Amino acid sequence: NNGNNNNHKRQPLLYQFLCYSASQLRDHSAWFFAPEPFEEPYGIKETTIRKFLGDFSRIHPASKCAARLGQAMSSTFETVELTIDQIIQQPDIRTKDGTYIFTDGCGRMSRSLGKKISKILNLDFEPSVYQIRLGGYKGLFSVDRDDSAVKGKDIWVITRDSMNKFPSTHLKLEVMEWSRSAPDGNLNQQLAILLSDLGVKDELVEMQCFRGIQKYAKLTCRDSYKVI
Repeated sequence: NNGNNNNHKRQPLLYQFLCYSASQLRDHSAWFFAPEPFEEPYGIKETTIRKFLGDFSRIHPASKCAARLGQAMSSTFETVELTIDQIIQQPDIRTKDGTYIFTDGCGRMSRSLGKKISKILNLDFEPSVYQIRLGGYKGLFSVDRDDSAVKGKDIWVITRDSMNKFPSTHLKLEVMEWSRSAPDGNLNQQLAILLSDLGVKDELVEMQCFRGIQKYAKLTCRDSYKVI
């Protein structure tokens, strides 16, 4: 392929370029699709799939349009199908001059919906945040402490303008990731500087470093003894 042709031929099918995700772009790979030899609506083509995903006709330039197409190719877990009235659109919270956005990509969901999703994902805890895809929306939903933010509903999500990347009719809430308990951290040079800057006494940081070195030395000596 000389790079000037969007088609990749593999007999006996002709594969048409469909889209790529951000991770695929780093790996020099992409999605291709072999269209059926029938005209729409009887045959599925790559244009059929793009129309099904959403309306990308007003997204420019081409690189941005490709990125939005790739958004729909993220690996996700299907959870709950919402209704239109359960999706409440709200403007972002900004500074008075509009320079900074405090809610960029961040929405909310009801506590009841959060519990329902955790059960669908077979989790033994209730995450406080979900990374989601919802049609043309992408971003995070934090789980509200209760359902009272929207009167008369126990299942709802609040989206922000910054989360809406393209128009789409899909209402299935898809989850990419969720919050978990943080693993044990390691004391490194960057963290030591941060602790010192926050007012932690240098003697305490040095003591903790010395303990870590002693622990590592004991483990190393023990492993060396086993080898001998």
